[in-house]
This record gives sequence, structure tokens and C-alpha cells, in this order.
Amino acid sequence: MEVAGLYQLTYQQISDPSGNLIEPKSRWVRVYDNDPPEITLYGSDPIYVDLNSSNVFKDPGAFASDNLDGAIEWEDGRFEVVVEVLANEGTQSYNPITTTFEEVIALAKTQASVNASFRFKYLLKDKAGNQSEAIRQVILLNSPFDVPTIIMHGENPFYHEVNTGFV
Repeated sequence: MEVAGLYQLTYQQISDPSGNLIEPKSRWVRVYDNDPPEITLYGSDPIYVDLNSSNVFKDPGAFASDNLDGAIEWEDGRFEVVVEVLANEGTQSYNPITTTFEEVIALAKTQASVNASFRFKYLLKDKAGNQSEAIRQVILLNSPFDVPTIIMHGENPFYHEVNTGFV
């Protein structure tokens, strides 16, 4: 049976070799599921987010496998993601944030120096109510260059003769 619940099974139309029918008998069967889904993270763990990059951070997400629900994809919208900030490095305690992670990144981009660790907690319940979680660390940091820099070697202007190889 593929769905947890209480079922009644009735055995009927059973006969012996002489053709004598037996009275129907019923039995109650409780199908249960105590196994939580197994969550697998897409992408790396930890993820380093360079605040000076022009790339936009996008959570790569997760998927899960469950013994009754089958495959549960990120796009199904069944995952809950809780974002927490590292509050105490010594005790490794985290506090939930009260804003979106995109707003955290936008604020961090306005600061001169940032080195912050966050934890993404992916929570998922299967249809039987079993819950599991997976955790990914996300680290915000500033690269040493806040804008791209080109360093040119040699003379400017550089003279090159026509119809010769340019290296």
C-alpha cells in the first residue's frame, strides 16, 4: 500500500475444493510510515558569495526522496528554508534573520568589510508528517577588488608591423 492510513481488507468469494463458500472475513490493517525523507543539496556546501561580484546569488536548492512520496523536487514548493546568521563562533550558535537573504546581501554590499556566515536550513515533511532537515553554510565575503582591474604590460602605444605574427 502506498498511502499511510487505516484500511479494511475483506476476504470473500473463497471456497473449498467442493465449492462450499466461506463467510466473508474482514481484517483491519494500519499502514504507517516512520521514515523521514532523505534530503540532498544541489550545489556546493559551503557556498561563498563574493559581494563584489556582479553575479546574483541564487539558492541552488535541494531535492528529496521518500519511501512513500517518491521524488520531491525543489520546484514542488514543499521545502521550507530558514536562514540563520552565525551569532557566536565559539559556540556555533545561530539566530534566525527577520528579512530576506537578498536584502542581507544588498545591505552587505554597502559595507566596506564583510565576513559573515549564514546557515540555510532546508526543512521538509512527507505526507505522513515525518520531518527531516539538511543544512548548508553560506559565507559572505568581499574580494580584494571591488571593481575589475586591467594591468597592461609594455609600451603604450605598442607598435606592431603589419603582416607579422602578434603574440
